[in-house]
Amino acid sequence: MKTKKFLRKKLSLWLKSLLLMTGLALLTPDCIFGQAALPFSYDGGGTSLSMGLTASGLGSDYSSSPKMKFDNSSDYLILNFDEAPGALSFDIKWNRSSTTASRFPGTFTLYESDSGSTYTVVQTYNSTSGTALTNAKVVSESFITLKSTTRYIKWEYTNKEDGNIGIGNIRLDKFTPVYTIQYSINGSISIEKSYVREGSAIDNFPIIPTKSDCDGNKVFVGWIEQPISENTDVVPFFITEKYFPEGDKTLYAVFATGNIAEYDEWRAINDVSEVTEGTYVITFEHDDKRGVYFYLPSETIA
Repeated sequence: MKTKKFLRKKLSLWLKSLLLMTGLALLTPDCIFGQAALPFSYDGGGTSLSMGLTASGLGSDYSSSPKMKFDNSSDYLILNFDEAPGALSFDIKWNRSSTTASRFPGTFTLYESDSGSTYTVVQTYNSTSGTALTNAKVVSESFITLKSTTRYIKWEYTNKEDGNIGIGNIRLDKFTPVYTIQYSINGSISIEKSYVREGSAIDNFPIIPTKSDCDGNKVFVGWIEQPISENTDVVPFFITEKYFPEGDKTLYAVFATGNIAEYDEWRAINDVSEVTEGTYVITFEHDDKRGVYFYLPSETIA
């Protein structure tokens, strides 16, 4: 009986020791404890982190957001999550110490990783790259092109030269498709593109065509989703403001001799020479085809 009691006691002590060592291992800076579920948001400090976050070397928290303080080279924060990521956003702030530099002179890096062991750069912040970080100004950053296989995001103070970096207001959404919007002007695809998540809108178009993009006389009216390839009496829907795409799209620029988007009486013509005074004409060239829309005031319609 004594032997059995002794063995049970030894086993109990061994299990407690094992649990203690396991707990300590989970709390070491280089290990991730748990995964964050998406969507994820966090705007706290670095002393009591949310599930999925781990940090190393962070200083005492700032009193207001962004609270997490990166105050030495190699300080880092890692977010581990459990599914394909969507849009990532966070606030970043440089707090200058002694330098007179107008822009952050060190190096701060945002990484992504599939495995948590090998990381690739998403964005570098320094005196020439990334959004300019100026003293004491909170900058809101957003990234929508993370890889679908990414499961780790890392913020690291790669090289400190002066001052500290604050990080906060982190948000990571679930994956939704990203659509690519191209812009065609007189048959030529612009180098400017828009990237927008499913369900989101384009609020500001990256390019606004001018008269010189047409024939020097007509003005830009708006964008349409389908090119005009032949004469038609179907009134196009002009996209001039907030646009919700339903997939990858090419938008086509439409030009006119006046602002005709407000009119709703249209006819098709076969020859531009038929146009008379008071007629507003839209022309569009696509490949070898020339299409014409036009509007006639109601009193001139035969």
